[in-house]
Amino acid sequence: MNTAFRPGLPVGLIRLGLLASLLSASLQAAEPSPQYRLLVTSKTSTLQREIQAAAAQGYRVLAAWAGRDFIVVLEKPADNSEKYDYLLVAALRTSTLQSELKEAGIQGFRLLPSAVFLNESLTGPDGEELVLILEKAPGPVIRYDYRLLAAATDYDYVPGSNDSVTGELDRGALERVIASAVEEG
Repeated sequence: MNTAFRPGLPVGLIRLGLLASLLSASLQAAEPSPQYRLLVTSKTSTLQREIQAAAAQGYRVLAAWAGRDFIVVLEKPADNSEKYDYLLVAALRTSTLQSELKEAGIQGFRLLPSAVFLNESLTGPDGEELVLILEKAPGPVIRYDYRLLAAATDYDYVPGSNDSVTGELDRGALERVIASAVEEG
């Protein structure tokens, strides 16, 4: 079969085909792409305000971590149709964390496993402050029930001086327990 140009093929049909493929390529290039934002701050109160302001513009939290500062990566999806709400929970004591998580779950906030970290700049008698970012989807409220599980503690036996025992919370174990509990639902 000869695939060369045939004089009987309408030129208008060829032009229409070329125009359609050019239009398709230009539409694909014109599709909006996601936008990203990076938040960096050293205070939890500032972080909460900045996350809320970004969420009002259609951004969602992708990941967060902390060192000397809090760092949060946000994405604004191309469709940007739904706006999520965010809550930052920070606590030094387990009992405070449990009550705040319980209230947040009742309000429909879901823990973001990629946004659980320790605030190294704030420590108390129970260790460093644990910071969690929770997300609430638009639409009907779905309630969540959070329960804190015990994490491993490292103890040192000090012989003499009344045979005292000292210990501190194993931070890595705590993060693993929280992540595991979230994955299990």
